[in-house]
Amino acid sequence: MFDFKDGLKSLLNQISQGMDPTISSLLTQTPAGKYPDAYRTVTNIATTAVKPVAMTVLAVVFSLEILHASQSIDQDGTQGVRTITKSLFKIIIVYMAAMNASWLCELITYLIQQIGTGVSRLITLPGTSSDAPKHLLGNALESSGALGQANLGQQLVAIIMLLIPFLISKLATQAVQILIIARFVELLILTAFGALPIAFLSYDGTKSWGEAYIREYASCAFSNITLLIGLAVYQPVANSMLTRNQDLMKMNLNQVVFDNWGQLITVSVLMVALVLISQKTSKALFGQA
Repeated sequence: MFDFKDGLKSLLNQISQGMDPTISSLLTQTPAGKYPDAYRTVTNIATTAVKPVAMTVLAVVFSLEILHASQSIDQDGTQGVRTITKSLFKIIIVYMAAMNASWLCELITYLIQQIGTGVSRLITLPGTSSDAPKHLLGNALESSGALGQANLGQQLVAIIMLLIPFLISKLATQAVQILIIARFVELLILTAFGALPIAFLSYDGTKSWGEAYIREYASCAFSNITLLIGLAVYQPVANSMLTRNQDLMKMNLNQVVFDNWGQLITVSVLMVALVLISQKTSKALFGQA
């Protein structure tokens, strides 16, 4: 007899599963590791186009620093020597940092990647646990016989009702994947221009520009960690909302579709909210809220 049991099972599993488990692997990678060709391109751009401009900026700033230090010698010889020594030390540090800006950016992403790897070992992501399949709505209802007990009309109505939360969940999954890739691209572009904002750190008038750049870079990279934690929190919250503290094995198709339809929508929208929450949390951690 023709029925929609397989289609219903797939819809319910997709909605209750949440994010694709493969997303977690993206969240623990660096731009250089994920897109090595693109990373080589931005480092070439940084070397040939951005660093010469940064060196020009540094030359002007360093000239002003030395001029200011030389004026101190006329007023107080001992203090002037200290000022020049301090200025020279500052020049060396800023110059080395600007020349190795791409390395510093890679160091930041590497450290954050290590944090992400450590976090991923401590948490259970959606669909990655050994007992995850039995907790999916479709599998649970199939095991309890609820799908088989529903007639063709009930199955058809259920499919129509489930299309909206299913589409929202699929769009949310794609949105997260696009966001992660977009963050990789943003980090690559920020890496290309790294020498310039670091050069701005050497002058008090433009120091805030360099600080803002470092905060933006770190926040963008760390947002993957906050999203990773959000995905780990998502599944137990979704399960609690869907079951209303009931045993999944005791729910029938009507209970899932009609009594829990609002929860199905909310769970799907929650995946979209994860993106916004992760971004907001990461910015707050680095003083950008």
